[in-house]
Amino acid sequence: MPTLSHPDFPNSLGSPFGITSPKDKFYNCIAYVYGDYRRWYWPSSFLVPPYFWPPAIPRVVHVNSFIQLYSSIGYQVCQHGDLQAGVEKLAIFGFDALRPKHAALQLVDGNWSSKLGENHDVSHSIQNISGGTYGNVLAYMSRARI
Repeated sequence: MPTLSHPDFPNSLGSPFGITSPKDKFYNCIAYVYGDYRRWYWPSSFLVPPYFWPPAIPRVVHVNSFIQLYSSIGYQVCQHGDLQAGVEKLAIFGFDALRPKHAALQLVDGNWSSKLGENHDVSHSIQNISGGTYGNVLAYMSRARI
């Protein structure tokens, strides 16, 4: 698997991201974690392409909107991102509740997977993303692994 370190993520310099897909401009990290690889999810008040947001979820850029989005597919807020057998976890990153920026999905081996904007899907540790351009973990969520 090719690797990538990125200056926007200082913690990736010592432990590079593993690239797991070609670049793709049609979906972002929020859609990736949601399971939709055809649309760009963002709670913009200007719902013009390429942005999509489910109509039942408030169109407000706030961590609670992202929590509601993922709750709609069975996730619940949990206390940590530690690996647990039979449990799938996600992490919502940002700088504070008003500035969520990113979401990542935990893999069965305990590593994490993300979509970097219009770029690659990557595998990484939670520390690779933390402290960089996406901020830090604002919330963890979990559901039974399907």
